[in-house]
Formats: sequence, C-alpha cells, structure tokens
Amino acid sequence: MNGIDISVYQKSLDLSQIACDFVIVKATEGKTYTDPQFLHHIESARNLGKLLGFYHFARPENNTPHEEVLNFLASVTPYLGEGIPFLDWESSGKNNTSWAKEWLDEFYQLTGIRPLIYMSESVTKTYDWSKIAPEYKLWVAKYRDYEIDYNYDMTRAGNPPKVGYWTSYVMWQWTSSGRLDGYPNNLDCNQFYGTREDWIKLTERDEKPMPEYKYIEVLSGVATYSKREVGDYFFTIDGRVSNFQVKEFACHDESIVQGGTNEILIDGELVRKLQMCRDKFGVTIINSAYRTPEWNKRVGGVSDSQHVKGKASDTVCKGTSPLEVAMYAEAIGMGGVGLYNDFTHIDTRDIKARWDNRSGKEVGVQTFLKTIKFGSSGEHVRIAQRYLGIRDDGIFGNGTRKAVIEFQESHRDKNGNKLVADGIVGQLTWTALLTM
Repeated sequence: MNGIDISVYQKSLDLSQIACDFVIVKATEGKTYTDPQFLHHIESARNLGKLLGFYHFARPENNTPHEEVLNFLASVTPYLGEGIPFLDWESSGKNNTSWAKEWLDEFYQLTGIRPLIYMSESVTKTYDWSKIAPEYKLWVAKYRDYEIDYNYDMTRAGNPPKVGYWTSYVMWQWTSSGRLDGYPNNLDCNQFYGTREDWIKLTERDEKPMPEYKYIEVLSGVATYSKREVGDYFFTIDGRVSNFQVKEFACHDESIVQGGTNEILIDGELVRKLQMCRDKFGVTIINSAYRTPEWNKRVGGVSDSQHVKGKASDTVCKGTSPLEVAMYAEAIGMGGVGLYNDFTHIDTRDIKARWDNRSGKEVGVQTFLKTIKFGSSGEHVRIAQRYLGIRDDGIFGNGTRKAVIEFQESHRDKNGNKLVADGIVGQLTWTALLTM
C-alpha cells in the first residue's frame, strides 16, 4: 500500500484531491507542542476513509519520556484504536536509545497499543537497538536522491534499506520529493508492506490483560503507612497516578527485622517533589527514604536525620548527574539538598540546609545555582547549554551568551517578572531554565 506523512508544512493539502491508501499525521513534539494542523488533517483523512497513523517527534535532549508521552496522549487519545501510533526518532538526542525504550514502554503500558518507531537507515546501524527491535516494529527512511518522483513510481527508489538490529521493517519512506496529482509540492511517500487488515491490526490493543494496580492518594504532611497492607499501592497525586509505590519509601532494615519494619513514615510533599524529579529526568530511584532510629544509627546517619522523620530521600535520576539533580532540587525549593558522588539527598525540612559531601562542607546556593557568564567553563556551562538547546562544549562564548539573552527575553522568573536580558545565568535565570 502507498501513503504519505504530513504536518503543518502541508497546510494547503486537500486530501480529497490525491491518491493514497493511508495518511500519517504529525500530532505532537516535545512536551508542549501540538501540530496546529493535526486535527484538520486527521479528521480529513478519517472522513475520507483513509487508514490513519499519527506520530510524536521526540526531543530527548530536553524532556523526559513521561512528559512527552503525556503530551502525545493529550492529542491522540480520541483516535486510539483507529490509527497506528509512531515515535519519530531523529532529533539531536537520537543516541539516547534508553529514552526511546522508556517512551515506547510507557505508551504501551498506558494504552495497551504497541507503538512503532521511525528512524533513518543510518540510525538503525549507529546505535544499540537490541532492547527495542525485538518488541517494537520499524518504519524506516532511506532516500536514493532528492530528485522528484511522481505518483509512487519507485523506479528511482534505489536499494531497499538494511536495518541493523531489526530483521525486517513494516514501512519504507523512500522519498521526501514525491509528487502526486492534485498537489503541486513535495510529499514524503511511503510503502507499507502489508494489507489493509495488517494495518488495522497494528492499531489494536493487545488482547492480553493489562496489569491491575492499586492506588492510594498521597496525604498532606507526614503520615504512617503499612508496608504489608499498602506497600504495593501506587501513590496518586491530586488524582494523577505517580510513578512511586509506597514500599519504595520503606526502611531497608531487613537484616535486623524479618521482612523489614512494617511502618513507613512518608511526607506527602516529598512524594510530590520526587514526582517532579521523575517528570523532569525520567527513571528516579529512591536509594533510601524512611529509616527507623536504630537503622539510621547503624548506617551512620546523624541523630536528627530527616530520614527518621519520613522527610528525606537519597535519590538517583538515571542518566542525570547528581549535580544537575541538586540544581533542580534547589530550583524547586527543597528544604535540604546534599550532593554526593553517586546520589543526591533531598528533603522537606522547614529551614534550608545545603551541603557538598564530596568536600565535606556546608555550602550555599551558589554551589548548585552557580552564576556563569562569558568566559566561564565547566559542568555548569554544559548543563546550561543543554537546556538552551545548543552545543554543550562547556565553554561560555559568544554563542552561549546570545542564546542566554534570547532565553531571558522570552521567559519570566518564578514570580512572573521579566528576566533581565544581560546574558548572565544567575539564580533567577537558572530557576527559569531548570523549571521551564
């Protein structure tokens, strides 16, 4: 079967005037963007009885998989079961295959529909897709040239793609210079290797039953939970399902108490802040949360530890440096922030405390939200450059200063005031960058 993929760039396209078996429409990009032509294109294709598909353009360099899955679902949920969902994998962060796996897995877990992934032939060979290829089917792009091809004539399509970890692919985007009668401009043309029934099958939910989970709404303040009774429950936050189960906050004292202590003290605000970290960075691991006084003493904790009060978590955000997690914790107003070599301590105490365990010193906000400007270099500069979407070489030159000024001119601080466009990344600009 032959078809096209379209977006806002084909705003003037009248689908009723061209021949195609299927239409794949861009729905979303990143964590906030929705293609302004999505509804128009998808409804036009639907009304014409075309087979449907819709795709999300991933931005792994800027956002978490969770944020981007939610953005995609916000647009395509009404069409689930009618069209094939695709993850479009071609941004500057395309080396991050674990991000792609997490996005695909989460979409599948939430919908029961297994999405497909789109990428170029070269990307299938450049990165490790061994964990994705066995589970998710491929739509691949490969062009012989950019000469115009008319009405799906594949005479000049060239050799079929070779796709690395996949043994086959379901669709080939073979030209971006396709011309179809009824439309004067270039179109992406695709060949689907299957029947109409094969296409429809890819839109359906899996027949296997989805897991049944139990949930408990997080309480305000510090509350006591029973590991045996509700340990497997997921917290919900204002009705939204979080990524954390109650038992993740339990004391790890199994060596002195059979099965570990049953009671768990958990501050609701800590759960909320950890979910913010999860939404920001992806997979977030709680190394140690609640501790009984005895266990806290055994592991060398201070006598007034926030862990004993149920207010602390030693936290690892997979793929993110402890420094960047500490910076974000500072930006969202955590009470306590401690930087360690392998994790970040965060807590919800009332009076702020900051320390850098690597040096054994108490520190101030400048350790985390360090002011950087023209001439600066190092990890803070690299982090800022990543958030600005520019090359992260760790050197604050003219290009970085220009990008900072452009950001400052278009963003406000947490109080709604305009940022000073001075090209310097201080605490207010850091907070805006980290929480945008």
